Amino acid sequence: MVLSLPAGRARNDAIQSVDYSWSQMDMAGAVGGVAQLPEGEAKASAFASLGGEWAASDPEAAANYALNLPVGPTRQNLLSAVAAGKAENDPNAAMKWASLHGTVYLIQGMQ
Repeated sequence: MVLSLPAGRARNDAIQSVDYSWSQMDMAGAVGGVAQLPEGEAKASAFASLGGEWAASDPEAAANYALNLPVGPTRQNLLSAVAAGKAENDPNAAMKWASLHGTVYLIQGMQ
């Protein structure tokens, strides 16, 4: 039903709301659902929204998933959310993670 809404902010907001609720019950299912969305703004926004929750509950799984996505807005949004989530929980670990992965991502993102 949400996917039948016209593309735009209202649809993206609805997708994020559904994904957030889903993630509270079944994070793996929510990630799988977002992964099935077509590439574009809705998917990138949904991963950004989901990423903070995922990073808080399972930072390593979220980071590994993000690092394996193709370069683009979806990966960038999820990596940003993971980094923010890591920084909230453990700023020192977040800095270490960023030093190991941040530069590589930035270089790849410019290609």
